[in-house]
Amino acid sequence: MQIPLKTYLESIPGFFGIRLEEEPTYQVITKFDAESEIRRYGPTLHAQTEVEGSHEEAVNEGFRRLASYIFGENHGRKQISMTTPVIEEEASGEQVSMTTPVMQSQIGGRWLISFILPSHFTIGTAPVPNDNRVELVEVGSLTVAALRYSGNNTEEKMKKRSEELLQLVEKNGWRPTSDVRCAQYDQPFAIPFLKRNEVHVEVARQN
Repeated sequence: MQIPLKTYLESIPGFFGIRLEEEPTYQVITKFDAESEIRRYGPTLHAQTEVEGSHEEAVNEGFRRLASYIFGENHGRKQISMTTPVIEEEASGEQVSMTTPVMQSQIGGRWLISFILPSHFTIGTAPVPNDNRVELVEVGSLTVAALRYSGNNTEEKMKKRSEELLQLVEKNGWRPTSDVRCAQYDQPFAIPFLKRNEVHVEVARQN
């Protein structure tokens, strides 16, 4: 997978924690504290893949598969105008803008790694992946509890923050309705203390 110089240059702001990519919009329902809150997300379209192995191995492999898809390893049917930053590759497929965050969740011994596609795509207009291990999935509106933290996102840190989030949810009159997943907003090369990570869990009001 060859990435042109222009793409590397456009990634420079990310080294300093400056995010230019599109992010999914949400409404804040209530705040627990400065780093945690309840959000309401609208529908999104995900490109996702399941990977076996340790967290680090799975994230690296999942990211590689999904990056190949957005770099043009897909059945392109038309040219599309790009948003910033533009991710380019000389390929026959359609090129898709990068968005954040990258979502990670554990399913038994496997990890589910997901990219959220730009909001103008639908399941009918998004390019079809060439790799059958990558699938497009529509995700409906979600009410989510989120806890934000910085630094390199290790599996140990994810587990610790997940426990904190679940405690906050229960303490504030909510209950989890899904497994906890992680949202990673920055590239691995970003300065660690500037990195934005979050753990999310779908929630409902306690009866």
